Amino acid sequence: MTAILLSLLLCAPAEPDRLANARSLVAAGKYADALVDLQAVSQMYGNTMREQAEISALRASALLGLPASTEHRLEAVQALQEMYHVDPDGTALAHATDEAKALAQHLRTERSLVLTDRIVVARSGRPLRIRARLAGVRIGEPQLFLNYSAQHGSEEPEYVRVPMERVAAADTYEAWLRPGVGGVPGGGEHLLLYYIEAVDPGGLVLDSNGTAKDPIRLTLSDTLPEAAGIAALDEGGRAAHPVLPPPQRPWYKRWTIVGPIVAAIVIGGTIALIATQPKPQPNEGNLGRLDLP
Repeated sequence: MTAILLSLLLCAPAEPDRLANARSLVAAGKYADALVDLQAVSQMYGNTMREQAEISALRASALLGLPASTEHRLEAVQALQEMYHVDPDGTALAHATDEAKALAQHLRTERSLVLTDRIVVARSGRPLRIRARLAGVRIGEPQLFLNYSAQHGSEEPEYVRVPMERVAAADTYEAWLRPGVGGVPGGGEHLLLYYIEAVDPGGLVLDSNGTAKDPIRLTLSDTLPEAAGIAALDEGGRAAHPVLPPPQRPWYKRWTIVGPIVAAIVIGGTIALIATQPKPQPNEGNLGRLDLP
């Protein structure tokens, strides 16, 4: 019986790639069917940030392909905002329709967007810098706030709210989280939840990258390597993933090293040659013979 069940499992068709299927449905103009698949994919566990961004871009494309309505447009705008939150450069728009691309471009000019390179894994016990930038329209001089909480078991997160400082680069903000300060763990394995809000001078929230109910999840670990390509810097701006210098030519091919060596050999050989030559001896003199009477 066990063998029969195993053979059935092995022969069973694999779960279809519903994201690829939704991409094909959008390309074919079957927008309602695409939305069904996208809804199912969005509820699957373990979607990467790249997949989340593509889901949002395809969802906006499908919504804009349906009969025009205010509700569809508002939902498409929300989907594109979610895309920018996980994909600041909008690379997922490569799979979007022209209507979605145009709306995304318009969105960056008519709304404020909090953009950040989300950190997935960072080294525990080290100061951590979180950066964000504000894109789009500006109402007065906004302020960005970082809200974070160290998750302990299943308890309800309590967020610590700290202002982010504006740095030299235009519209760029940063905040440091230091171990042992403000509830930041001093080491070990932890889940850090955070989100970033932009607030106008009147206290109105312009945009929020992540929310209290759906925060950005960051793993602090003593053992896991920091996520490649994600900004995670040590105190003082030293890169946690330093760029390795290009491999240098072997020393015997570098003239700066070989040149002096060759010169020293030539000079030393010349001196040795001179030193081994016999010294010239004076010829025996002949003053002649003189007989006195």
